Amino acid sequence: MALVQTQVAEIWVEATESRGTGYLLCSGCLLTAHHVIKDCPDTGVSFRLLGDFQADPDRWLHSSRIWFNETLDIALVFFSENEQRLIGQGITIPPIARLEPSQTIVCQACGFPAFAQTEGRYRDYSLKGQLTPFGSVKEPALAKFKIEDEIPNSGMQAWKGFSGSPVFTENGLLAGIVTQGFEEFRGEVLEVLAIGWLIEHHEIGQVFRHQVESHSRSQILLQPCGKPNQLSISIPSAQPMPSHHPAPSLSRVQQLKLDRLQGELKRSEEEYIAVQRQLETELDPVNRSRLERRLAQFEQEMEKIEQEIVPFCTPAKDSPSMGASSNPPAVINAEMNTDLINSLLKQRKGLQQQLEATTDELLAASGAQEMRLNEERNLIAKKITKVDRQLEEAGYDQRG
Repeated sequence: MALVQTQVAEIWVEATESRGTGYLLCSGCLLTAHHVIKDCPDTGVSFRLLGDFQADPDRWLHSSRIWFNETLDIALVFFSENEQRLIGQGITIPPIARLEPSQTIVCQACGFPAFAQTEGRYRDYSLKGQLTPFGSVKEPALAKFKIEDEIPNSGMQAWKGFSGSPVFTENGLLAGIVTQGFEEFRGEVLEVLAIGWLIEHHEIGQVFRHQVESHSRSQILLQPCGKPNQLSISIPSAQPMPSHHPAPSLSRVQQLKLDRLQGELKRSEEEYIAVQRQLETELDPVNRSRLERRLAQFEQEMEKIEQEIVPFCTPAKDSPSMGASSNPPAVINAEMNTDLINSLLKQRKGLQQQLEATTDELLAASGAQEMRLNEERNLIAKKITKVDRQLEEAGYDQRG
C-alpha cells in the first residue's frame, strides 16, 4: 500500500475561511492536524476528496463529529453511514511506520499548499524529501521533513493549507502528518508528527487507535521502515523456519509450569479487559485514578509472565547442537534463535486469527458488546505489535 492520492482531502472551515489537508484513513474517518479545524463551530467542517474532485469538482462532504488532541496537534473527522456509502467501504487503514531515532528515510507528502492555487482553486501538490526524527532520542514524536523538490521562494506563507498532509515512506507506510513549518528554514523544512511513536508510546496514542479502529473494518498495524512486506502486515504462511536442531522437549514439570503461566496470562488479560470496561464508564476522578493504577499493575504482571514464558521456547545453552563449532558467532546466534522464531510465528498466527474473528464479530455487534469487542481487539493488536518486535530482535526481519 502506498500514498493513495485519491484519499487526500482538501479541508475547508467556512466559518473561519481556513483551509488545510487531511487523509482518508478508512471509510469511517479522516486524519488531519488539529489546528486546521480548531476554530470550527458546531456546524463542523467540509472536505473534498481528491478522487471526487476529478469526477465532480463541486462535490463536498460535511461532518461535525470530531476527536482531537490539541497538545499533539492531531484530529480525526468521523463520517455518518450515509457519508461512508458515498465514500465507499473498501478503504483500509494503511500500515504505520515505526520510526527509529537515528533513521533518515525518503518520504513523499501530498496536500493543498497556497502556492499551488490557480484560478481561485487550491490544487494538490506532491513532493519528496528526507524525514529525520528529532527531539528526545527516547521519544521521537516529531520529525523534520527536508524538502528535496524545488519549491516557490515564498517562505512560510506558501505552505498555508499544507498542514495535515500525509507523509508516506517509499514502501507505502504512513509516517505521519505535517503540522507546521520552521521559520528559520524559510519553509524548506516542515515538522511532522510521527504517528507510529504516538501509538506505541503515548497514552493519547491508544485513544487514537481505539477511535480509528472503531470506525474501520481493519486494524492499525505498525511496521519498521525500509522493510517492505514485513510481519506487521500479515504472516502469509504458518510454516516454521528450517531448524538445525530439534525443538527443545519439555519435561513434565516444565510443561506443567508452562501451562500454569499461560493460564495466569489468560486470567490477567481477562481482568485487564474488565477493568478497562469499568474505566470507560467511571466518572469519579478518585475511582478513575485507582482503575488506571490497576491497569498499570496488570500490564506489569503480563509483561513479567511473558518474560517467564520465553525461556520455554528457547533452546538450552548446553544443547548438543550448540557445542564446539567452526561456525562464526553470527551463524550460531541465528541457530539459537530458530526455535524462538518458530514459536513466535505460531503465536502471531494465532493472534492474527483471533483478531480476524473478533473483527468479524464486531461488524455485527452494538452497545455493550461492541465496546467489549473493541477492547479485546485493541489488546490483541497490542500483542501482535509486541510479537513483531520480538521477531525483529530475534533477527527474523533480516532473514527476509
